[in-house]
Amino acid sequence: MDAKAITSFKIYPFAGQPIAFKTSAPIVEAFLTSVTDFHSSSSSAGSIASLDHSWLIEILIQEEMIQMSCSILSGKDHVVFGYIGKFRPTSALYYGHFQSQQLFQWYQKYSHVWLNPDGNQ
Repeated sequence: MDAKAITSFKIYPFAGQPIAFKTSAPIVEAFLTSVTDFHSSSSSAGSIASLDHSWLIEILIQEEMIQMSCSILSGKDHVVFGYIGKFRPTSALYYGHFQSQQLFQWYQKYSHVWLNPDGNQ
């Protein structure tokens, strides 16, 4: 995914308002680096550790939208599980489940931005 092609990057906390980021923000650049270790996963059966451990990422690239629903599950607190969908205005292009340890590391570093939006952004 090319950062220059991204027109919008938003994080939707489980509870709260979406937060939009400039595509040049360090959180976006770090996110793009962290998605390199995605592994296909079966449906992520398990319970979410807490509501703070569940979020949605929405990325717009021209006419395509990528949505990622992410969660950290109880007892599996070293990896992010979720599903990813890639859409165009008239059709779905891709949909599947994933897991990622690097995305968990990204979460550890940046989740304070949406868990405490009045703090350091």
